[in-house]
Amino acid sequence: MPSAMEVEANGLELGAMNKLLLEKIEELTLYILEQEKQQRLQKEVLQDKDLKIKALNKRLDKQERRLDALEAH
Repeated sequence: MPSAMEVEANGLELGAMNKLLLEKIEELTLYILEQEKQQRLQKEVLQDKDLKIKALNKRLDKQERRLDALEAH
């Protein structure tokens, strides 16, 4: 992309500028799609970890209840 100073000094060729802008739009679109893919993957990992934490908490609660019962005797 030409800087403002380059455009001022050399003018602007609209065809070339449109081509550059379309290339930049494509680049940014691909970047956004990749970021969305990464976000979906991270969400899946987070959900999986959340399920594992819930299962571990359930096991811990069960173990604590068993321990309390043993200590009560």
